[in-house]
Amino acid sequence: MIHGGWWCSAYNRSIEISTATDLINRGIPVWNIDYRSRGNGGGWPNTFYDVGNATDLLVSVANQTGLSASKTIVTGHSAGGELSLWAASRFKQPDGAPGANPVWRPIAAVSQAGALDMVDAYEKNLGNNAVYYFLGCAPAQCPTRYQHTSPTTLVPLGIPTLVVSGYNDTVVPYNQAQLYNASAVRAHDNVTTYLLQPAYMTRNLRLGGIP
Repeated sequence: MIHGGWWCSAYNRSIEISTATDLINRGIPVWNIDYRSRGNGGGWPNTFYDVGNATDLLVSVANQTGLSASKTIVTGHSAGGELSLWAASRFKQPDGAPGANPVWRPIAAVSQAGALDMVDAYEKNLGNNAVYYFLGCAPAQCPTRYQHTSPTTLVPLGIPTLVVSGYNDTVVPYNQAQLYNASAVRAHDNVTTYLLQPAYMTRNLRLGGIP
């Protein structure tokens, strides 16, 4: 589970405690990770190193606790939605790139209100230019960073992927989900997209929130 907050240091994994608790109460183990963020030593590339290391660490923790890291699903909300699909794509990252050569791979991925097209998010100034400050440059200045971090360019993932967004979400507009869905369909990937109406996606959905 990967928290959101426009990759900003004002937010951390504590905002996912309620959702994590809901899942745990249903018998689902949760690995609620954190990462260095903007204003806290994060951004490109450190945030991606942290997410990569945290997800790989799950393999060791699972082995020590008798769980199976080979049957995990990665999920994230908002900026965490971008990071969750990026984490699922790590096997596609070139040698030397943050997160390359993963030890861990999920069997499915979920993005809730994720910023899934980083170029579009930059062009629309989402999160008060959050993408620019997160990656440290504009798309024309560092196209490779955008290519390696934007989920729309990282398909196909080859695993079931669920993308959820809300029609009334003004923080991360639902066109982000539509752009990802279009890219995934073109890549013949296994994607399911829900656009909820009326809905704001400033919080995670509980398990019963999707039909």
